[in-house]
Amino acid sequence: MSDNVKLLCPRGKTYYGGQATPPATITKIKNLLGQTGRFKDTDPVAANRANSSSAVLTGMWCYAIFVKNTTGATLTPGLPVKWKAGAIGSEIAVVTTDKDPLAGIVDDHLPIGSGCPADDCCWVFFKGPQLCDGDAGLTAGQTVYVNETSSVIQVEDLAAGDDTADIKAMVGVTLEALDATATNKVRVLLDIRTGY
Repeated sequence: MSDNVKLLCPRGKTYYGGQATPPATITKIKNLLGQTGRFKDTDPVAANRANSSSAVLTGMWCYAIFVKNTTGATLTPGLPVKWKAGAIGSEIAVVTTDKDPLAGIVDDHLPIGSGCPADDCCWVFFKGPQLCDGDAGLTAGQTVYVNETSSVIQVEDLAAGDDTADIKAMVGVTLEALDATATNKVRVLLDIRTGY
């Protein structure tokens, strides 16, 4: 596993640079998909990263896998995504049920407005601190899951006696309370079991 991978696109960028219509074929990049990378836990706000003394948030590492967006839509930073059927380890799709095998969370360093366009490639994080789309009322220290209808991070919603319904949709533990002032984002210590 490489640290702060330089051969692929850096964190916060997409492979095709966010082109409106990146090439639909993956034949030239097929050997790049599925590679894993390790990145420092840095502030996802670009302006804050300009000051190197405040850029690093913790000493923890963030682990990601390089994937292709095959959802047909732009993926926003912090969005939970699942593996595309038949392309586990290389292509992602939108979460639709709580049984979906999670791939991870779309790179929180991507630009809010452009994210990862359809058919482009980006990093999806599965372990370490990451800013995620969150549900109202989240506080620090909660075990969180993906809400399959709204694709946001929420507290456990298991029915009484049902201990396995959301097992694949478990994401991790919140590091702080939800920032509901503008972004509805929450920092989560990810621990998504992707097999990597």
